[in-house]
Amino acid sequence: CEELTSYTYGVGATLPEPTKTGYTFDGWYENENYDGEAVDEITPTDTGNKTYYAKWTVNTYTVTLSKNGGECEDLTGYTYGVGATLPEPKKTGYTFGGWYENENYDGEAVTEIKTTDTGDKTYYAKWIANTYTVTLNKNGGECEDLTSYTYGAGATLPEPKKTGYTFGGWYENENYDGEAVVDIKPTDTGDKTYYAKWTKDEPAPEPSDRVEFTRDGGEVTARLIFEKTLPPPEEDIRVFAVFSEGGVFRYAELLTVSDMTANLTIPEKYSDCDITLYIWDKNLCPLMNEQRMEAE
Repeated sequence: CEELTSYTYGVGATLPEPTKTGYTFDGWYENENYDGEAVDEITPTDTGNKTYYAKWTVNTYTVTLSKNGGECEDLTGYTYGVGATLPEPKKTGYTFGGWYENENYDGEAVTEIKTTDTGDKTYYAKWIANTYTVTLNKNGGECEDLTSYTYGAGATLPEPKKTGYTFGGWYENENYDGEAVVDIKPTDTGDKTYYAKWTKDEPAPEPSDRVEFTRDGGEVTARLIFEKTLPPPEEDIRVFAVFSEGGVFRYAELLTVSDMTANLTIPEKYSDCDITLYIWDKNLCPLMNEQRMEAE
């Protein structure tokens, strides 16, 4: 502050107000213990030499932590000459990237408030989304590889292919317990390992010439299927329906073929009979083995 070294009786003097970094001036006192009242002037009637002692109170400043979704022990203030260590927050799926004095995270990260710092402080937590590894045990399958995912984004698991097998899903264990996983959710964390489940395909049935029966009460539809041989024109196909009961012949009928289908109405008196179809060409040579439909 401005120096004051003397005063004149009848005039007096106003005591200056000093400043000190990190402290608040609390007044001039006439003793080192700061007893009595603070003095701010020498009155015109005062006499004698004067000695005054400045009283100081160390400043405490506010601290604001913008955690941006993180969690940590709070720090709301610090004292000059002492400073403070900034806490390290946690946030699921993220790595803490430091405290910064601006929202753009410019400059260097701050880890502490120094003992010589002054003024209120605001710090902004910087977060870096975690990237985790993904291991796909394809078990002989092939697909586009997926080696990692980022928290907040997740990932869709690829669908592999394997000759002779049907893909049954990705599982989090080798025993395929639980439910199949189709994607890694944005809220998932940690490294992931998945196991491809496969089911061996059933071999394709051997091609055959046969009849597929459809029955609705007394109405029967017989569809002729030729997978092994090339059939003659429909007009050259002969379909004979033979009714039998207990192995005993009861009745026979020649059926008409249209769109490779023969329709048959079962006479009521033969409703308990088995029906055997004989499929021949116009020369009465068999086109396929006899086809049998048992009675209901």
